[in-house]
Amino acid sequence: MPIVSVGADALEFRVDLLKDEAQLGDIPTLQYVAEQLMALRLQSELPIIFTIRLQPSGGRWPLEQKELAIEYLRHGLLWGVEFIDVEDLLDTELRESLVARKGHTKVIESHHDFSGSLDWSTPDAFKDYDTCASYGDVVLMAGISTDLSNASKVGQFRDKINSLEGSKPLAAFDTGRSGKLSRILNPFLQATTHHLLPTSSAPNQLSLVEVNGVLSVLGELTPKTVYVFQGQDSDAALMDKCFNELNLPHRATHIGQTSDTMIENLLQEPTTAGGVFDQLSGMSNLTHQSPDALATGLVDTVVTTNGQITGHSCQALGLRAILLQEQAPSAFESQQVLVVSHSYHDARTIISVLLSLNCSEVLMLGFTVPPELSEKARPFNMKTLSDYFSPAGIFCMLPLHDRSVFASLITMISKRQRRRRIVYLDTHASTKDPAVAAARGAGWCVVTREHISAAVLVERLRVLVDQSVPYSFVRMVRRQQLS
Repeated sequence: MPIVSVGADALEFRVDLLKDEAQLGDIPTLQYVAEQLMALRLQSELPIIFTIRLQPSGGRWPLEQKELAIEYLRHGLLWGVEFIDVEDLLDTELRESLVARKGHTKVIESHHDFSGSLDWSTPDAFKDYDTCASYGDVVLMAGISTDLSNASKVGQFRDKINSLEGSKPLAAFDTGRSGKLSRILNPFLQATTHHLLPTSSAPNQLSLVEVNGVLSVLGELTPKTVYVFQGQDSDAALMDKCFNELNLPHRATHIGQTSDTMIENLLQEPTTAGGVFDQLSGMSNLTHQSPDALATGLVDTVVTTNGQITGHSCQALGLRAILLQEQAPSAFESQQVLVVSHSYHDARTIISVLLSLNCSEVLMLGFTVPPELSEKARPFNMKTLSDYFSPAGIFCMLPLHDRSVFASLITMISKRQRRRRIVYLDTHASTKDPAVAAARGAGWCVVTREHISAAVLVERLRVLVDQSVPYSFVRMVRRQQLS
């Protein structure tokens, strides 16, 4: 899964293509669907699109089983999928009842016309869009083409819809061999496959590698350079590996530490995507700072767009992402946490992340915080280590050479904690560190520097070149580099 989902923003779960060996007929049992959905959840952190494609729309679900399709889609809502695909072939009352119960799930209302009668330049196409938009948060429209030039009509239709105020996001393309170009040029909700998968979900579907290759040739993907202003232990090689895996024309160039003047000159080059730093200070020409950078007061990644330079704290974004991957937000809300560090400077990013998760109190060991944070933080001492002390997490920023008794502290806390699963995050330790071993022995969720660096790189690729690379894939490639 880490390999086949590289570059994907979501995974489509095609219920109509599932085949339970024990099932009778073409429809899998609900139990089997639930089992397969859970297996997919365990393999990937990506959002899931729960789809039942009817036979007239190119799927395998019998048209006469519309009510059963709605029942399965209702279970998709109950299972908490991020998106459900609802076809306009389903009866109006059934669709309305389903959409009324959608909760936090987004509805993709889809229209498929494979009769050849869908003309993207006619008012009927706009009526089809309006009908779908009245039900869905997102609209998907698919026709069929026998003429390569039809791709321009699809693009004009898409541009017209997107220019309308209040329009819903639209994915529009043609199928068939001549429809491949319209698929490639469709920038939103683009369905792709992977060469390692046994089959694609639709005929003439392309892989993301193929799509990116064609877009590069057409000039739709402009080659960009990411400058890496880090020490020798940088992410440049790993970034290039991700670019190669996605068949992107971008490259990462390792510069190392250099003068502010050279940094600013490189960032002003027209082909620059941005820069990566261990930590940036003293750069005066930042046009904007993202909310994460403003919250932490630190910038480690800058993105250049049309001469504008925006600073980000991908360290903060990565830390938040990995914490929420391990625990639900409610695990931190109104809870105490312990942060161990030699300085507030080293701890400020994790403190910012924890406060954004609505932790009630940060207990400090080894440092103090500025006055403006004094209401949210207080010193940790042995009196705190009482029977009721049960933190949501312990976060260690200590260097390896200065933690002689820290493993003992972990053991003492673990004997008193009442939580089944608390987080132990360590920015320096490896898996062999005594403190990490003590946390694992207590059954805690352990996050080490390997996990953190992978999560940070995922965020950097997202903000720099707008690409989704699975966290699990980055970890896998990093392990290959180290082996």
